[in-house]
Amino acid sequence: MELQDVKGLEAVLKALEGLESPVQERILRWAAESLGLANPSKATSKSATAAEAEGDAKTALEGFETAADALAASHAETQADQVLVVAAFLTKKNGKTELTAQEINTELKNQGHGIGSINKVIDTLKDQKPQLMIQTKKSGKTQQARKNYKVTGKGFEKVQKMLSASPENGEE
Repeated sequence: MELQDVKGLEAVLKALEGLESPVQERILRWAAESLGLANPSKATSKSATAAEAEGDAKTALEGFETAADALAASHAETQADQVLVVAAFLTKKNGKTELTAQEINTELKNQGHGIGSINKVIDTLKDQKPQLMIQTKKSGKTQQARKNYKVTGKGFEKVQKMLSASPENGEE
């Protein structure tokens, strides 16, 4: 590596230091595209695309003051879709990456959509390929132990599609 290369690399690393990985990837991809360089690796593109989808859904959700507003705009038809929209909204609103089933169901109950067996509904989101939600933690050893869940990038992508779908255009 030449001295010019090393200095350029040091400047780039210093500029990206402290930023989250998805942000770093978006910046590097944008810089490469702006300079007309070869496309970044597929792994970076896939990761950045998931991060962008998550960011887009969070941005779309920012337009709603309450979970009820987001749920109404999503035209969610199934309990699984309702859970996904509310979980994505709570993630954006609270700035947390993990939620409990109780947090999600409490919000749904406040809107008159409480679910008797929320963990079974979340399991359907976990069992889909690609997964729309994942379990991140289990507190306790029993089957009834509290579990923490996270909405995946694909989950946020689905919420984004639901929020941007227009029922009068036949999209949903």
